[in-house]
Amino acid sequence: MAPISPAKLERVFAVLAEREFMRMQGGKTPNGFYSVLNSLKHRPDNRYSNILAYDRTAVVVGDEGKYLNANKVEDGKGGTWIAAQAPTPRTFDTFFQALYSGAATGKRSRDVILVQLTGWEENGMRKADFYLEHAMDHLPLKLIKSEQIPSISSTVTHLQLGHPPNQSTKDAGEEAVTIHHYHFDAWPDHGVPTGQDVAALRNLVLEVERKRKELSSEVWVHCSAGVGRTGSFIALSSLLTPDPPSIIASAPQPATALEPLPSDLQGDRVARTVDAIRECRGMLVQNPDQLRLIYEMQ
Repeated sequence: MAPISPAKLERVFAVLAEREFMRMQGGKTPNGFYSVLNSLKHRPDNRYSNILAYDRTAVVVGDEGKYLNANKVEDGKGGTWIAAQAPTPRTFDTFFQALYSGAATGKRSRDVILVQLTGWEENGMRKADFYLEHAMDHLPLKLIKSEQIPSISSTVTHLQLGHPPNQSTKDAGEEAVTIHHYHFDAWPDHGVPTGQDVAALRNLVLEVERKRKELSSEVWVHCSAGVGRTGSFIALSSLLTPDPPSIIASAPQPATALEPLPSDLQGDRVARTVDAIRECRGMLVQNPDQLRLIYEMQ
């Protein structure tokens, strides 16, 4: 697609930013539509103090209602993803319990797709804590295989989560889950891929969607904070893999407490998509460069 003009990009980003500001204003209202009060109660579990999860769409784990900084994200045309911060060591157990149980969607599967868009360290700063070898007695984690795939600029690691099946664990709720972990290594923090890395990102988006359809599984996406790169990936996933009109017509539209987008943007697929996913988690698609990338790749 032809590049978006600077004036149009500025206009769209400003409108979306104003709407995001209005959402943030309601964050501390008890039982408010955009409340983040539960996130505020769990400050030690948040990687960043200013990146919080809406209570309304937050992933709640187990009967105890354990907290994760993660939200179920819908695009208004049937697409669903889980956007999360990179889990911290104190939330590793809860994170894996969520993957194992299907806590985000309420539908447990034998597989789950996990997309990581951040390095473990970037520019000398810790961006994610290494969780792929986390030891748990109740949910053992075992490496199956790992391979580098240049076409998607990713290391793909398959892990078994849970005890292997045997005569005493025949119930579906106790079967091990296979985690398909895609670690994309070509997206700088607060920036965007360039050159051949853009093609690799497109290939990754399409590969994850193909895998999701094959496995009928949840798709979790995280960067470091779980908003900029994560939101951009989700927006691209929605825009590059359009669903049939019959699905779009029947899909529930994201709930909102705001007025509709301005009339000049209501026909803009990118503006509509970014605004829709931001109803589920704040700050998704964090800067103008990320918004420009989405326009250029759609």
